[in-house]
Amino acid sequence: MGTEPSTRSEDLRSHGNATEPGQAEIGYSLRKDSADDLKVEQGIAENAGFEPVSSCDEEGTTQPRYLVAEVVGTDRYSGLMDALCLIDPKAELLWGQYSRFAARLSRADITERQLEEVLAFRGLPYRISLESYSFRPHLINHIFLQGPDDRRFEVRSVPNTTSVQEISSSLLIEYPDLSFKEGDRRPVRTNVGLIQPDGNWVQLDPNDSLEEAGVHEESLLMIDFQARAG
Repeated sequence: MGTEPSTRSEDLRSHGNATEPGQAEIGYSLRKDSADDLKVEQGIAENAGFEPVSSCDEEGTTQPRYLVAEVVGTDRYSGLMDALCLIDPKAELLWGQYSRFAARLSRADITERQLEEVLAFRGLPYRISLESYSFRPHLINHIFLQGPDDRRFEVRSVPNTTSVQEISSSLLIEYPDLSFKEGDRRPVRTNVGLIQPDGNWVQLDPNDSLEEAGVHEESLLMIDFQARAG
């Protein structure tokens, strides 16, 4: 997605709901919610009229695809949704929060150029991208990250389309002494493992989305930092 998310950490003990000493929360946000935020419960985003459009793979087999228009960096969600409905009256909101907007499109013939033009017509000069997913996009209410010092952080309301790399990068701000290779200002690499129910873990591909990596509600990810070679 277009920009890296900011992170906000606070000791959960101040809210009286910490489960372990030193547990903290990462707010997956670029800014505070605005009065214009459009809230969509996960169940609605997953189930209400959300049907895929069809496309063909290289072998000519019909595959379901979910077409999603995405905008990052603005909180004008109502205006964006109104604009999209001009070109696709059946467009459905997926999420509008933390300066991130996404809407499902029902028409497979819509192009990014058409989306840009309709936004410009409505005076919304924002870059809009058209993404196609093989899975149903929705918000994950919360997942947990475990840092190299065993502190745990909670990430809330994160799209399942977010990459593993984006999630691990959001934790770097919590470890300023580990985030850069000694004597260098290049960020370190991150290794991410998904904890399985039996306690074992599987290393994840940083380029996969959370959905592709098998990350779901209340998943626990172990994150470690590795200095870059050279």
